[in-house]
Amino acid sequence: KTGDVVEGTWKEGFRQDTGILEDDVKDHYTFKNGDNYSGCFVRGRKHGAGTMVYADKSWYKGMWFDDLREGKGRWELANGNIYDGQWKAGFMHGCGDWEDDEIAFEATSWPDTNPDSKIAGNFMDGVKHGKGRMAYHKKNCTFKGVWLRGDRSDGYGQMEYYATEDGDSKLDRVYTGTWKNEAEDGQGRMKYHNGQQDEQDGGLGEYDEYEGIFVNGKRSGLGRLTYTNKDEYVGQFDNDQPNGHGTISYANKDVYVGNMSEGRRFGKGKMTYANGYVFFDIVGLNCTATTFVGEWDGERSNGFGELTADLRSN
Repeated sequence: KTGDVVEGTWKEGFRQDTGILEDDVKDHYTFKNGDNYSGCFVRGRKHGAGTMVYADKSWYKGMWFDDLREGKGRWELANGNIYDGQWKAGFMHGCGDWEDDEIAFEATSWPDTNPDSKIAGNFMDGVKHGKGRMAYHKKNCTFKGVWLRGDRSDGYGQMEYYATEDGDSKLDRVYTGTWKNEAEDGQGRMKYHNGQQDEQDGGLGEYDEYEGIFVNGKRSGLGRLTYTNKDEYVGQFDNDQPNGHGTISYANKDVYVGNMSEGRRFGKGKMTYANGYVFFDIVGLNCTATTFVGEWDGERSNGFGELTADLRSN
């Protein structure tokens, strides 16, 4: 004797029911362990639409096939975790959404033209597999890309990072490009939010933007950094900063070509002043520089150098 309690229709010694899943289904099967099933049976096995309420207060409502979850169904665990989607042979399999207190994962066809459309294949045998969108609640970021058997796949993807300001979560930066070991790695583009409103950018705000090479989450190698004020740096990066040889094209048309260190002009370089630069005054004359070639330390020339200038009297 199992201690299970069965109510409903029998045929040839098996529990048999052809009803549909409704909230007021009267036929049900109560197990000794406290689990309770209401719904359809075929030859004594759960088959068709049915609801299982487990002793731990978790529950599943959806389709069954030969005693296993199969087809569309919703599973709510006692700890509040939720899966709503497709099942196969008792496993999450196909298109579905998962949410718990750390993440929310849903199917998406991204990077196709319609990012909100659903596709089959984002779960396989109970783990994330295929294209999807993952919101990390505690890390305050959202990733769109591809998973392989539960792990985020290396390759192309997009991450949106958010920052909390005055209690509100606001978009801080967006990376689109290649990934390796869950870090930005390879060719990519990062748009940085600086908090200033820009109506031409969909109201999300103005951005500094970097496009180039990343290594293990940091800018490294050849890249282009465009600032909100329209200044632009093209050259070498290391440890997330302009380091090495590069060119700065300023919004006022001045151009610097030379060495950079930790994001500053440092070492040998050439500055060309598009509109001239008053370098010093001597006895009523203005010395207007057109170029300077020499040593730099930050914003100022420092050390040996050669200045080309026009002398103009007041």
